[in-house]
Amino acid sequence: MGNESKTPEHIWAWWDNDYDVGMVNTHGDKRYTPTEAREYVLADRIEELEAKLEEAVKVAENSIKWLRLYGADVHREATTLAELKGAK
Repeated sequence: MGNESKTPEHIWAWWDNDYDVGMVNTHGDKRYTPTEAREYVLADRIEELEAKLEEAVKVAENSIKWLRLYGADVHREATTLAELKGAK
């Protein structure tokens, strides 16, 4: 079990002019949501994804180091990695 969230993974919100109210879709089915709705990400989900991205960056860094040792051209991979890390 652990630290599982009971909140929906996808939430869309929009303004309904007919009823002059804000609307929220929390059931996760985009088919019943207007195209002008905006998708929101839950804060607890952001932390989980940031942790996964951090681990992926570490794996990529290691892979690039090993590939360079064997003389592989890793310019494209290194550029992508730098972009993931926020470098310009």
